[in-house]
Amino acid sequence: MSVVKKIISAPDLKGFTLAEVLITLAIIGVVAAMTIPTLVVNYQKKVTLTKLQKAFNTISNAINLSSLENGNPVTWDWENPEDIIKEKIGKYIKASKYYGPDTTKTPLCPESGNATYGEGYTYGWLDNTYISSPFTTNNYSLITNDGVCIGTEKGWKRWNIFVDINSSINGPNMAGKDLFFFYIDEKTGILHAFGDELDDVQSPELMNACNKDAKYGGQTCAAKIIRDGWRIAEDYPW
Repeated sequence: MSVVKKIISAPDLKGFTLAEVLITLAIIGVVAAMTIPTLVVNYQKKVTLTKLQKAFNTISNAINLSSLENGNPVTWDWENPEDIIKEKIGKYIKASKYYGPDTTKTPLCPESGNATYGEGYTYGWLDNTYISSPFTTNNYSLITNDGVCIGTEKGWKRWNIFVDINSSINGPNMAGKDLFFFYIDEKTGILHAFGDELDDVQSPELMNACNKDAKYGGQTCAAKIIRDGWRIAEDYPW
């Protein structure tokens, strides 16, 4: 008996054409361009919130512990920012380095290579104007082990605390982005966000408001975040 060999041919397999590959890659590129920036911004917001809340809690705890040993913060010598940062607050914070006193344009944790705005100033407001005051007064600052810069100076009827969540050597060095403002209440000695007593911290007519259209905007942004339940809400000027 003869053996009949049957050749079974496979069905024709067609590959993608060059045009189809290019179209697919183009679609992937468009989707990536639409989604990646959002993912990056959301990640930046999450990091900002985490660092800011940790810094706020760290400073608040340091003030509470220090008050047990040194009395109500309103009785401390706020004319001596070095004593406030090193002895009254720094002793209760894991600081890696101290700076100041400094009356230059880069007073908060100054290092070579600090990002600068107009006329050599380190920090800027939300309207992209440089911050000259209050950072040109007698300041002292420290940097924590996790890279957060904390500084102080004596303000009018309140004692200011400045927080740069990623140190001044890293950008954007802008109020409301990585630079935030707090104060110690003169009656209670409790740490508050600057502007927390205001009804509207975002009004564009209010100087220093958390609004890109406000003159010198950004100083009340910590109050905005805390008021929104420690969130960076949709109306936040990110």
